[in-house]
Amino acid sequence: MIALALLTPDPADKAYAARTEVQTLVKSYQALFARFDVEILASPWTVPPPAKAQGALANLAWGYHFQYARWLDRLALWDARTPLINPPDLLAWNSHKGYLADLADRGVPVI
Repeated sequence: MIALALLTPDPADKAYAARTEVQTLVKSYQALFARFDVEILASPWTVPPPAKAQGALANLAWGYHFQYARWLDRLALWDARTPLINPPDLLAWNSHKGYLADLADRGVPVI
């Protein structure tokens, strides 16, 4: 069985600590991926993923924007032995959101 870490919010982040939908979504990911013999391991984005994780998904890494410098540091120092499904440099680029202004300047509708 393959094991993937699902990066989740920082448990110390009060904006997300009490939100039950995080656990609901983790359970949904676990049920879906289990069909493909993949174990999903919930892991806060603020700490290294579990040793048995063979890869990581950043889909639920909510709240990184409250600790933006820390998020960028985590991405810059990401251990390549546990590859992120979206590469760290792509996640860092996407995290800035400045690209949305570039798209808008080119006439692409953004919200």
